[in-house]
Amino acid sequence: MCHFHNISTTLFAKRIERGETIQEALAPPLKEKACVDHLGNKYPSKKALASKYGITSSRLMNRLKSHDLRTSLECGSKKLKSHTIQDHLGNTYHSEREMCKAYGKIITLFAPTKIRD
Repeated sequence: MCHFHNISTTLFAKRIERGETIQEALAPPLKEKACVDHLGNKYPSKKALASKYGITSSRLMNRLKSHDLRTSLECGSKKLKSHTIQDHLGNTYHSEREMCKAYGKIITLFAPTKIRD
């Protein structure tokens, strides 16, 4: 059935697990939508948009979690500084690693217990 409808059995199984009907699960996969950069230029995919600016699509998606589109694209392959981190006393640090070093703690012990807003 999957071969006839041109979808993979893995995709079919995932759709059934999500509660889709057999008819919905056999529908063709959605095509990736065209992307537009901050200048209004259109690209056929996120990968094409990212490669135009010299970065990978995964790096672009990670940057978009904490930065706007213009900043995410125009910084090229250099690393972006994320926001500062603040401890319970109000001291600010440039990274979690720096804060852990100040308290004499190991970063791997800190990461799983961190609280996000």
